[in-house]
Amino acid sequence: MSVTASQPPLKVFIVCGEHSGDALGAGLMRALRERAPGTEFQGVGGEQMTAAGLVSLFPLDDIVVMGPIAIIKAYPHLRRRAYDCIEAAVAADPDVLIIIDAPEFTHAVAKRVRRKRPELPVINYVS
Repeated sequence: MSVTASQPPLKVFIVCGEHSGDALGAGLMRALRERAPGTEFQGVGGEQMTAAGLVSLFPLDDIVVMGPIAIIKAYPHLRRRAYDCIEAAVAADPDVLIIIDAPEFTHAVAKRVRRKRPELPVINYVS
């Protein structure tokens, strides 16, 4: 897959839910840009994905929560961030949605985006 100058840039909405996925996402972003220069990235990621060109909706640390008690305490905030992400993904009108890690968060986002945009390809890069 190579993009020519006459094609519009590829629009990717990418959602990472953990710091380990941030490194994987950054590598994926660089690889996509090599094959399709001008690719635009929006979504949620950490420092490495931001350095690779992601315009992140909010800091990754907003959704990184470890342990069942912490998740329960953070649930209202996590739910709000998930809906922020869903709304932004639909509004961005991307060519593809890529989810990485943290299935509790990323799969919930993908499921709800799919309801609103059933034709949108969803790629689960790392489960």
